[in-house]
Amino acid sequence: MRSRADVLQAAAALFDAHLYFEVHELLEPSWRDAEGGERDALQGLIQVAVGYQHLANGNLAGARALLDEGCRRLSGRTLDGMDLEAFGREVARTVERIFQFDWRRVPPFPRPESGGDAARAADVDVNIRKEIK
Repeated sequence: MRSRADVLQAAAALFDAHLYFEVHELLEPSWRDAEGGERDALQGLIQVAVGYQHLANGNLAGARALLDEGCRRLSGRTLDGMDLEAFGREVARTVERIFQFDWRRVPPFPRPESGGDAARAADVDVNIRKEIK
């Protein structure tokens, strides 16, 4: 069995590599076994990781909810010498910057001047989305 410090070191490496889902998978067993403030701290870390995963997947509402809740759970917390409150504040700052962006300002994708079938292109989009999932 790995120590919690080893698990947290591995979680940090995964998080820094933007492997947020894997952070969730790694921390979940420790969270299940934890109690009290330790459990809340681990849940906050998991929620932040999953929030960023939702953001990477384009689920802005889910990202916002989990990132906000994760930051709330990290407030006033430390765990194994980690300043989770400071981490939560940094996450909250990135969240504010992300959600201040006006998504209506994203320019439309360029279209060819001639040829192409818009209806067929929509079908291709649906099929690509199915393949990605």
